Amino acid sequence: MATLTVPNPSFLLNQTLTEASNFASTLEDPDLPAAIKKVIALSNKDEGINEAPSILMTIANIPGVSKAGSISKAIEVYGFSFAARRKSVEGKDGQLQASGNVIVEDLIVVCPDDAYVETGIQSICTGANVGNVSLYFLRNIGTTAQIDSQIDLTNCRLSSFYENQYVSTMGFGFDTIKVTYFPVADTGTASGKVSAGFDLTTNAPVK
Repeated sequence: MATLTVPNPSFLLNQTLTEASNFASTLEDPDLPAAIKKVIALSNKDEGINEAPSILMTIANIPGVSKAGSISKAIEVYGFSFAARRKSVEGKDGQLQASGNVIVEDLIVVCPDDAYVETGIQSICTGANVGNVSLYFLRNIGTTAQIDSQIDLTNCRLSSFYENQYVSTMGFGFDTIKVTYFPVADTGTASGKVSAGFDLTTNAPVK
């Protein structure tokens, strides 16, 4: 297992959302840390079974996605990007002053627009602390889905939420980010396999 912790990340990107099946633009960005690049690159290699990795997301302080055992209710992610957005204006005294609410979005996620997402997340006030948010990258080995890697964000704040006909888009601010890699099955080492329903309770990194 390899772990990278980056406090107060300064590598935030300002880019358009990337489809889950095509991370080319993300990988080409020179400012993206090697750890994040590796997660995306490895997850995109799916043994020729599926063209794209599956990505699931859990949000700590929202019922139904709060515990590892309830991963079956985790939110499917269509695409994501890291970005930094701040809205401010210069005051008469030369100091920066907020124009309305200051919006800071470090992670932007696109997910299905369905009743579950709307009722579970839209009710949360913007700016509320929603705890930790985790992205799980699943890789198919034969008929078994496996956690290939995950990105954990701490102390997240919901900065924006909006939807259109088919997708919902959420923005989160966060304090720290941690990337964890799990051994893959073809090494002969026990790894983080997930069963039907994506129950993560038995998924532990090999030390």
